[in-house]
This record gives sequence, C-alpha cells and structure tokens, in this order.
Amino acid sequence: MNDRLKWALLRRRQLAGAIEGFSASLLSHATPDCRFEGHNRLNGSAALQASALGRGSYVNAARLNNVRVGRFCSIGFEALVGLGEHPVDRFATHPAFYAPSNPVGLKWAAAPLFQESQPVSLGSDVWIGARATVLAGVAIGDGAIVAAGSVVTKDVPAFAIVAGTPARVIRLRFAPELCEALAALRWWDSPLERLRSCVPQIERPMDHAVLGELKERLGAARDAAPW
Repeated sequence: MNDRLKWALLRRRQLAGAIEGFSASLLSHATPDCRFEGHNRLNGSAALQASALGRGSYVNAARLNNVRVGRFCSIGFEALVGLGEHPVDRFATHPAFYAPSNPVGLKWAAAPLFQESQPVSLGSDVWIGARATVLAGVAIGDGAIVAAGSVVTKDVPAFAIVAGTPARVIRLRFAPELCEALAALRWWDSPLERLRSCVPQIERPMDHAVLGELKERLGAARDAAPW
C-alpha cells in the first residue's frame, strides 16, 4: 500500500482520534514525519512533507515542504511554501547528477550531493495568501501577512505586510510600538480558555486600549512552544 493510500484510509483517521481538533480531507496528504499540535485542518488537496503545524493552524489546498509553522497560522489556497532548489553554480541543474532519488530514475549519484530543501520557518498568526510562493530557507516573523500571489525570496519581519514579485514590505500592520507590544504579549501561546475570552476585542481595530484589555484577559500564563 503506497503512502497516499495509507494516509487516506488509515493515518489521517488515526490522527483525528489522537489529536484534539485535527481533521483532514480525503484528498489531502501528509508524510509520516509531519507533526500536528492540535486544532489543525488540512483542506482540499493540501500536501505536507516533513512539516509541523502549531495549534490552530490550517492549510487550504497548499503545498508545504520542510516547513515549521507556528500557532494560529492561515495558509491560503494553492500556496507553495518551501519548494526544493536546484544548484545554479554547477555545470548542470538536473537532479540526476546530485540526487539518488529523482523524477527520472537516473541514479548516478551514490549519495545526495546538494541540499535541495532548506527549512522554512513561519511564526505564529501568519497569513499566507492564496497562490503565494515562499522559497526555501525563508523565515517569516510572527503576525506577518504575505499578499496573494507574492513570491517571498527573503526573510519577512514580524507584523509586516509584504507583496509583489519579489515580495517587499508594504507596511507594518500596526504602529511600531504596538507591534512590539503584541510580540511581547505572545497571545498565541495563551491557554485556549483565555483566548476564548478575547472574542469581544476582535470587534475593534487594534489600539492601546485593546492591548490593555488583552493583557488583562490573557494574564501571564503561556503554553510552552510546541517545536
């Protein structure tokens, strides 16, 4: 039985029984080395390889390869995160020369001679828009937003909104002092029952008053980071 069939018939059901709030569509796929903290959803044809999703993060028919995702992240439709690379400074770019396992079955290299996949790191509360591409080796900070269709080629600061090809910082989501305060607050690491109490604060734009209310409702308790 190939791995996709094992996932569809067995593994995704086992994860749903073992991990609180986990669910995955029949068309999705995650390799056995993927990890899920809980309250995760794989929608449509989402495909994950060697990746981890923090609590509350979900994937909409996107592809993730060697990606560590924080908590409460939203990965948009057909986004590509952590694509493989080819060498540009060698006489050839084709994997037949450097990868024993390659699409055409020419196993000329006895061992991998080039690292095709650099890890990607997404902080928490990150939103990756539909059909965005995040190249291998990139780190995206907490609270950042990647606009739909963008191509991210370098690290993205926390709470920045980036767009374009290649993606550039358009602006910060909030004033710098509010971004710093939210980064220090780390609301995404708060216990779920505390977060539930903050629903009224989402009805208003972020400002210092909302920040004060969040601090009061969340308190000091924080859950340890999953990865």
